[in-house]
Amino acid sequence: MNNLIPALVTGSWTDKVYPCYLDPNTHWNGFACPYFTQAVAEEVLSSATEQVPYSWEFDDDTFTVNHPDADEAEVYGGTPTEHGTLYAIGAWSWCWERVES
Repeated sequence: MNNLIPALVTGSWTDKVYPCYLDPNTHWNGFACPYFTQAVAEEVLSSATEQVPYSWEFDDDTFTVNHPDADEAEVYGGTPTEHGTLYAIGAWSWCWERVES
């Protein structure tokens, strides 16, 4: 987690841009794999609540995403980094694109 740099990303389902941290050398099928602060993770998931119901588990420090088309829930635990605890919401499964500022 030492290679994380501040960046901006957007998803194929939204016109919003979100601040995050990225390892510039890590991709999934050509897409970015962002890490978000808790506040931004909540914003990402709240903006998609119609499409992606989620819950926050304080005791486990996890977000659980219940995508209606998935067989199983996606669980994103907090990852301690030099930037604080970050959450890889949709990394390695959602189509995130890096946005140049």
